[in-house]
Amino acid sequence: MNRKTLILQKALELFNEQGSRNITTNHIVEALEFSPGNFYYYFKNKEAIIREIFVQMIEEWESDLYQLDTIILSKDVLTLMLERTGLFFKKYSFIHKELPFLIDNDAQLKEINSQIQEKRLAQLHTMLEFNIQKGVFRELSEGEKEFFVDILWLGSLFWQPYLEVSGQAKEPQNSDKILSHFQLLFEIYKA
Repeated sequence: MNRKTLILQKALELFNEQGSRNITTNHIVEALEFSPGNFYYYFKNKEAIIREIFVQMIEEWESDLYQLDTIILSKDVLTLMLERTGLFFKKYSFIHKELPFLIDNDAQLKEINSQIQEKRLAQLHTMLEFNIQKGVFRELSEGEKEFFVDILWLGSLFWQPYLEVSGQAKEPQNSDKILSHFQLLFEIYKA
């Protein structure tokens, strides 16, 4: 494994364990027993590492077997989607917990995030339209479509931070809870 990959893996581990605000480049260098020169050859600063991890997360997400915008939603599909999202929350937990802080402190990351959010929201709109055409959902007004997509996006993006701040993060029934919430949403709009 090359040094750049080692740096990214160790940084991800440390950021997830202690939060990116509590980890400096010196912590990463010390944990890897590298010289600072070895580290700075690959990364200019901590923000560059975070951006690289963020892009890695996005690439991993996009390499999935199904296409979000052409999937027919069902309870089984929803369950798989939420399980997958949960794995990403776990693997990249610091990003999900700290996203507002991270993008506020790095203009480049903010732009990357903005582009990916725009893409995801467009995919969710396309997915909703596809499911309306397939008869999964009834015809919806533009306001209902916006609400539906916003709730899906907010739920998937901020469910874990919500659990953290509400003291529910360690409760085992949380995956069941979000699944039941989304199923209720689907029931409201089903055909």
